[in-house]
Amino acid sequence: MIAASITSISIVISLAGCKRKSSQSSDASAKNDARSNSSNNSRIDVPVQGDAQSYARQGDEYLKNDEDKEALESFRRAVELDKDFAEGYLKLGMAYDALDKDVEADDAYKAAIQSYEKKLKAEPENARAHFELGQAFYRLTRYDEAAREFRQATRIEPDNSDAHFELGMAQFKQARYDVAVVELKKAIELDPDNFRAVEALERAQDGQKRISEMVKHQADELKKQKEKESNANGNANAPPKLKP
Repeated sequence: MIAASITSISIVISLAGCKRKSSQSSDASAKNDARSNSSNNSRIDVPVQGDAQSYARQGDEYLKNDEDKEALESFRRAVELDKDFAEGYLKLGMAYDALDKDVEADDAYKAAIQSYEKKLKAEPENARAHFELGQAFYRLTRYDEAAREFRQATRIEPDNSDAHFELGMAQFKQARYDVAVVELKKAIELDPDNFRAVEALERAQDGQKRISEMVKHQADELKKQKEKESNANGNANAPPKLKP
């Protein structure tokens, strides 16, 4: 099922770390950059697989065991076998992130975006593709675009807790706390054991409270200013007092 697949990649993403960096390389050359970086980095031995999907599954296992270099090599071989393997590029980026290779990670995420967008032209109702595209945007700190894709995933699969959680986080990153709170509450409603959503909800509610207090403070200050101006105008227009 698509929901199960989304949950699976969510787990892999959380295991790979939470870095979100942006880079200056162009989207047009992202796939070439990603493959070039893959070729230029030193290779290590991993078991040979027959296809890209098998290399990706192997890379997932390495990530789960914190064997980041082996994971990187597996995902690198996956995208070499399948130049349009969107999920392979996404996971390649995560492996680079785990090894603090920010520029290479960004190139891989940009390559993933290109491949997912191509995939979604053919399969516009593919919830998993929208979800994973959102992950690629999120990791490039392109939160508005990430939120757009996560929202599409929740539209197609409204009962997917992970998609609501990620949408809430993308909104949180943009200080849209009201929307974030709604989505995170929905994630918890669908999965009460989603402890990441519980923790994130507390932070979003704190942000919501700060914004509310700030708005109230500004309204109070504006009211005081208007009263001050009104009193000043009243005094200026009052008739002069007569001397006894």
